[in-house]
Amino acid sequence: RETLMSKRKKLCEFEGCMEHGEYRAPKSRVRLNDYYYFCLEHVREYNKAWDYFEGYTEEEITAQYKLDDGWDRPTWSVTESLTTEERMRRMAAMFYGGQTDPQPKKKSRKKPRKRVSSKIEKALDTLGLEDMSDFVVVKARYRSLALEWHPDKNKGNKKAEDKFKAINEAYTLLKEKHAQE
Repeated sequence: RETLMSKRKKLCEFEGCMEHGEYRAPKSRVRLNDYYYFCLEHVREYNKAWDYFEGYTEEEITAQYKLDDGWDRPTWSVTESLTTEERMRRMAAMFYGGQTDPQPKKKSRKKPRKRVSSKIEKALDTLGLEDMSDFVVVKARYRSLALEWHPDKNKGNKKAEDKFKAINEAYTLLKEKHAQE
């Protein structure tokens, strides 16, 4: 059995070496999945001499570093606050050669929704919102307040418990109103 294993093992590809080639090293930067097999001594020697950027100019090296920072994917500034719609437009622009809106649509002339009743106004006030024209914003605000005032987070605090109940009631009312529209 030991002889079968030794027959399967490759010899070091360094000229004149009779050791087993257990360690692999890429043949070139364009063929990174094609390997030489070396013994430990020769793979160390090969690695010391290996230069991925051999033949690159300074600008090409800098450009490669920038691509590697984002895993070779487009990135946006973390501090830049983009709406989901704007992110989608930017991604679409990559596929449509810079054109940000491949099929321009007419801008809708929606009027801001008016407050309907005092119950709705109270619910919006409880959540700290002006209106419920964008229900995604309402839902996000509800979640953040619910986390902040949750009884598990504020153990034994009666005020927090009452506030949590009010937040849930307000959200339920706004959710029902949104479902009707």
